[in-house]
Formats: sequence, structure tokens, C-alpha cells
Amino acid sequence: MQESSHPLPEKKPSTMPNSPEWSSRTKRLMFVIVLVAVSVLGFFMVEILPLIIVSALLAFLMYPMTSFITNRLLVFPLIRHNRTLATMLSFAVAIFVVITILLVVVPTLTGQVQEFVNSVPSLLRQVERVLENWLSQPLMFNGEPILLNGESIVPLDRIAELTGTSNLNEVIQLANIDLSSAAQTFFGSVTSLSGPAFSVVGGAFNTIINFTFLFMMTFYLLKDGGSFIEGFISLAPDGYEDDARRLFEELGRVWNGYIRGQAILCLVMGLAVYLAASLLGVPDAPMLGLLAGVLEFIPTLGPLLALIPASFLALVSHSTTVPWLEGIPFAIVVIVVWTMLQNIEAIILVPRIMGDSLDLHPLVVIIGVLGGAALAGALGVILAAPFIASGRVVSRYFYGKITGRPTFVEHHARDRRREMGLSRTLTRWYRYLRLRLNADREQRSPVS
Repeated sequence: MQESSHPLPEKKPSTMPNSPEWSSRTKRLMFVIVLVAVSVLGFFMVEILPLIIVSALLAFLMYPMTSFITNRLLVFPLIRHNRTLATMLSFAVAIFVVITILLVVVPTLTGQVQEFVNSVPSLLRQVERVLENWLSQPLMFNGEPILLNGESIVPLDRIAELTGTSNLNEVIQLANIDLSSAAQTFFGSVTSLSGPAFSVVGGAFNTIINFTFLFMMTFYLLKDGGSFIEGFISLAPDGYEDDARRLFEELGRVWNGYIRGQAILCLVMGLAVYLAASLLGVPDAPMLGLLAGVLEFIPTLGPLLALIPASFLALVSHSTTVPWLEGIPFAIVVIVVWTMLQNIEAIILVPRIMGDSLDLHPLVVIIGVLGGAALAGALGVILAAPFIASGRVVSRYFYGKITGRPTFVEHHARDRRREMGLSRTLTRWYRYLRLRLNADREQRSPVS
């Protein structure tokens, strides 16, 4: 091949002047300035943080469905792996589910909720009477009263000596409990997602604007969430891109495990409590199931709070399925059954559904829940545990870099084994039954 007689023109060096590199002092100064600016901006944007957090939570919940539609359903050439179309279809499915719930489930539950709320005052008065009657009886052992200084021990008299009053109502004051105002106060941070951000336009229009922004942010997080993460990773210094990616993976693991795990546990435990209450004949079984499912979002304390109304209802009523079960024995049975359900959840369901994505000590969770309630109301209670777990992931990374210890915990293989544990057990049982059936068939067949 003959070479061309016209050589390629040489590239001229860029005439763009290079600015001098910043000194270490200038870099530190700019870092402080940017940090202060971000802090001031965050302070003024604190009112819309709940709106951003809720949109991120919705995006986490809808992400698996969007990915499934993208990778499994959109396989035709013109729409193959179209993320925008998958996101729109996910929203259509979510809106259909919400409308179905509003039209079918909510009207059914509204009457039961109203009836339950109206019956609370009389229920509390009955609880007071039952407790007063029970505490006014002397303590017995083996059919004989327990004596102290020749006198029988009556709990109500001891309470009167300690409190200076003989009226039990003045001690426990159950009748003064206002569940409606307590619920409105507790869930105030959820119903007003963006606070006074758009309060200038007034009530109903403010709600429409809030939900419009919530819809838009959730849509773009579902559509371009991966691009946002890659953009943050690209900002990491040279050599730290893998660490930044691993940090995002660990944080995503925490939030995925918590949000989707809690949603599944909410449905499972709500249904389990409803079935248990129906079998035992506890009044208002649908309300108890709904309450148990909602309170499941409060880590550690939620199941205990769900036990209180169930035990009170059993204390002042009789079973509709077991005629001889009523009063204190009925309440004891309910407490035992509810405790068994909570242990099954903690030992079997939580490890298989959530793994060790949180792995927090109950005391840490309780302190976090109290702090979250003080800072952000209902939203703080629900998100206290994953925020603490996220802080632990970031703190472990910095602590590892400072001390030279491992910055991440290797747990993927263990989680995989845990996720596959149930399927492996079912497979083994299937193979065992198949071998037994084949052996029985061979024994029945005539020997040739």
C-alpha cells in the first residue's frame, strides 16, 4: 500500500491558559466556605426535608416494580428497557392500587374505626372498674390470704397509702386519655409534608402543590436515581471511587432492607393479629389487625403498643368463640398469644425478611425512637432506626480509615445463605418426599 503524499497536520497545543493549582491553605478555606454555605442552605430548607424524605421512601418502595417492568416486560424493539415508560407504568399501577384501597378498603374500615374510637371512653371506664375490683381483693396463696403483721395484703390499700388517695381513678386516670388528639398530634408531621413552604397559598391548594411536588420528585428519583448516584460517586477524589460506590451500596442495603422489610412485616403481622383475634374471639379483630400493622413501623416498641389495646379489650369482654373465656384469664391468653406472635416475628420472620441490614441493639432503637419523636414526630419515629444504621455505616468507614481497620463489614455471603435458607429447606423436603414415594412404588411393584 502506497503511503499518502500529504502528511496529517500536527495538533497544535492548546492556547487555553492553565490556572495555578490551589494551595493546601486555599483548599481548606474553600472547603470551610462550601461547608458553611451548605449548612446555611440546609437550615433554610429544613421545612421541605420531610417532603424530600417521603419522595425518596416512595421511590425505594416502587424501585423493584420499575426495574421488573424495565428488564422483563419492555422487551420489544421500540420500547426496550425504556426507563421513562417503565416509571410511568409503575405510577399507573401504584395509582390503581391506591384508588382501589380508597374505594374498597377505606369505606369498610372507616365505620369500624369510628365505632372503636367512640367506644374507647366506655372501654377505659370498664378497665378502671375491673382493675379496682381486682386490686381490692386480698392477695391469696394456696387458698389462704397472705398476712403481713397479722393483716391481709390488699393492693388497693397499699396504693392508697403510697399515693394518699383511696380512689383508683385519681391514680391511673384512664378516662382522661384522648386518643383522637394524641393521634392528630403524633401524625401531624406526616399530614403536613412540606410545612409552611407554600402556606401563602392556603389550605387545599397548598396540599395540591405538596402532592404535585411529591409526585414529580418521586418520578425523577425512579427514572434517574442511578444517574444521581453515579454523579455523586464521580465527585469522589481519585482512588476513592470504589469506596464511594461501596458506601452507597451499604446505605442502599440498609434502607432497602428496612423499608421493604417493614412493609412486608406490616402486612404479615397485621394479618396474623387479625386471624389470632378472630380465632380467640377478641372484639374488634379488624381494628386490632390494622393497629398492629400500622404500629409495626415503630421498631421494637410497636408490637408492645399493639398488645395494650388487645389486652384491655380482652380484660373487659368475653370471647365470642370460647364461651368460658373472659376477664383476667382472657387477657392473659391474649398476652401469651401476642407474645408468641412477636417471638415468631423476631426469630423467624425478621432474619429472613430484613436480614442484618440494621442489626441494632433494642436499647439503641428505643433511644433513637424517642429522639426521633422529639425531633420529627411520626416521621422521626418511623425512620429513627435506618438513620442510626446509616450513621453507623458512615462512622465505621471513617473510623476504619483513621485506625487502619476494615471499613466495611463483609456480609453478602451470609445474607445470601440466609435468603436461600427457606428455599433450600423446601427443596430438601421435596427431594426427601420424592425418594420416599419412589421407594414405596418400587416396593409395591411386582418383582420380575
